[in-house]
Amino acid sequence: MYEADKSTLTIKSSNLAFRLKAGKEMSINKKVLRILGSPEYILFWRDNAQKVLLVGSVLYETPLSFRISENYYNSKTGFKIGKGQFIQAVMNIAGWNFNMIYTVNGEYIPELSMVAFKLSDAEKLEIGSRMKVVCDK
Repeated sequence: MYEADKSTLTIKSSNLAFRLKAGKEMSINKKVLRILGSPEYILFWRDNAQKVLLVGSVLYETPLSFRISENYYNSKTGFKIGKGQFIQAVMNIAGWNFNMIYTVNGEYIPELSMVAFKLSDAEKLEIGSRMKVVCDK
């Protein structure tokens, strides 16, 4: 279902990172949001069975969406999510250790206009390590 075809764009390094010692937040690389069209709101969908997290843009605010401020796209930081219940749900689905940092490479799926993150492919990082951001076609 989440198989990528030749038009798939693979996004490398630190697109989805859990930084648990820094306030239990998730950071999404700005390039992921630009691929989605620099939206004002994003929404996540989970496939618990396949351990996949999908992110896509939505046109308006919903109770489960995340608003991206208009100043964000001019900043130098990643988009941070600090909703504890959301992060805890993703970590439970993935079976991750709450004392580690994880990064997941994403794949853009053009037919869905979404980026898919296969949580079982996460890379563990030590707390305090620097994460380089790379994006290529």
